[in-house]
Amino acid sequence: FRRSYDRMILASGYPTDPGLHFRIHQAVWAASITKKIVGDFVECGTGRGMVFSAVLESLDDWPALNKTLWLFDTFSPYHLDPVTGQPDKSRGVRDLYARDLESTRENFSEWTRVKCVAGELPGTLEAVKLDRIAFLHIDLNFASVEQEVLRRLWPLVTPGGIVLLDDYGQNPEQNQAMNEVARELGFQILTTGSAQGIIVKS
Repeated sequence: FRRSYDRMILASGYPTDPGLHFRIHQAVWAASITKKIVGDFVECGTGRGMVFSAVLESLDDWPALNKTLWLFDTFSPYHLDPVTGQPDKSRGVRDLYARDLESTRENFSEWTRVKCVAGELPGTLEAVKLDRIAFLHIDLNFASVEQEVLRRLWPLVTPGGIVLLDDYGQNPEQNQAMNEVARELGFQILTTGSAQGIIVKS
């Protein structure tokens, strides 16, 4: 875990610890389980790649797993417009958002089968052929887009697969939005002490 956490700090670009111990622990835990089931890993809202840098660092057997990691993001550094959810240059740069697409790609260059898909979700889901998903991480910071992404990808999540929601327990709008999807699709969400949400597909 310490090795994986240090790799997250490296991806952040900071020499200091951003204090994401529980979030990273839960992502590493989810990967350790879902690596054994059929399906790829998918992250919607990658930024600099902090979470999945730690995840891949934790998986010494990643080359043998025959999985692809799909990373979806605008790869823009700008804060989101609160109405549209799109990056807005006039609102300035957010520190831990991606610097750009190439720097995130470079961060993952040591691992095979990592695909960065640039653009706005949910539209970019149509740009690739996703088959089955073992582990889905959603961190889009915009409730309506997170809802639509989960609705579209839920049918692809393999039974036993895990969905990790980054802001479920700390953002009321995102909490309500995901609770609506949970009632609609018939699953339960575990709220964790780090304010993440965990869904296990039965």
